[in-house]
Amino acid sequence: MIAKTDMMSVLLEGCPSFSTKWESSRDEWRQEADDPPLYLFLADFARHLIGMVERGEKAVLVAVFTAVERLLVEGDPDVREATVVGLLEDLQNLNLHPNGTAPEQFLPYLGPASARWWAKLDRFWQHGELLTDDDGAAPAGGPGSLSGGVARAAPAAAERDRSAAEWFRVNEVPAEAWGRMIGFYRKLIDEYGFHQTPMLEFVSWLAASPYSRVLYPSTSHAALGLSAVPTFEQRLRQPMVYIAYADPTGFAIHWQRGQGDEVREELVPSPKAPEVFDRILEWLGLPERRLAEPAAGSDGG
Repeated sequence: MIAKTDMMSVLLEGCPSFSTKWESSRDEWRQEADDPPLYLFLADFARHLIGMVERGEKAVLVAVFTAVERLLVEGDPDVREATVVGLLEDLQNLNLHPNGTAPEQFLPYLGPASARWWAKLDRFWQHGELLTDDDGAAPAGGPGSLSGGVARAAPAAAERDRSAAEWFRVNEVPAEAWGRMIGFYRKLIDEYGFHQTPMLEFVSWLAASPYSRVLYPSTSHAALGLSAVPTFEQRLRQPMVYIAYADPTGFAIHWQRGQGDEVREELVPSPKAPEVFDRILEWLGLPERRLAEPAAGSDGG
C-alpha cells in the first residue's frame, strides 16, 4: 500500500519534469520534514500539469494519470484523500486556469478511479452531493474525514442545544464540512492556541453552504496582504467566504464576490456572527438565510 511518504515519488515517476520544483519545495519546507505541507505540494503539481497543457505537452499526461490511478487504487486512506481533495480538485479549480485552459482537458487521460472521483467532486461543488465512495465511505475511509483523515461525529444533543441558544445551527452542518473545518482549526488551535468553538460552528455551517468554498492553507498570504498567520489559497469558482486568521477575541472573516473583486475583512467576535453573516450575504448578492432564533427564555449561555 502506498503511504503519504511515498506519494510524491509515485507522481514524479509519472512526471519527471516536476523534479526541479519538487526539490525546491522540499528544501523550503525541510524544517517541517515530520509534517510537510502535502496539499501545497499537490497544488504546485497541479499548476505544473496545467502549464504542460498550456504548452501542448500532453503526451506525458498518460503516464501522469497512470500514477494518479495507482494512488487512488493502491494508496492508504490519507493518500486517496489527498489525491481526491488535493490534486484532482486543484485541477478542477478555474482559478488555476488563468491562460485559457480548462479542467475538461484532463478528462481523456483519467483512469476509471480518477474519472469516478472527478465526477464526484464536480457534483459535490455544483449540487452539494456528499463526497463519498460507492459504499458510503468518504475517500479517507470515514464520514466527514476530508481533512487530514479527521472525522467528526454529529454533535451531541447538549452541544446542539447550547449552540441553538447562541444562534449557531451545528445540527445543520454536514459531516463533510465538519471534517474539513475541524481538520484545519485543530491545527490552528494546536499551533497558536486559538479556541473559539462557537465561531468554529458558525464557520462550519457557513462553509457547508453552496456559495462558499473551504480552502486549503497557502503561503500566498503575503502577496494577498493578509495576516502572517496561515491563510488560504484562493480556489475561486463561486463567491466565497473564508477565514484568514484568528486571535483570542474572534476570527477575521474575508469574503469576496468574484475573482479579482474587492476583498473585505472584519474581526468578528462570536456573538456578532449572525449579524455579520447577514451582511456577507447582502454584499454577495445572495438571498438572506438567517440562523435559528434563540430558544425562548434562553440567556444565550
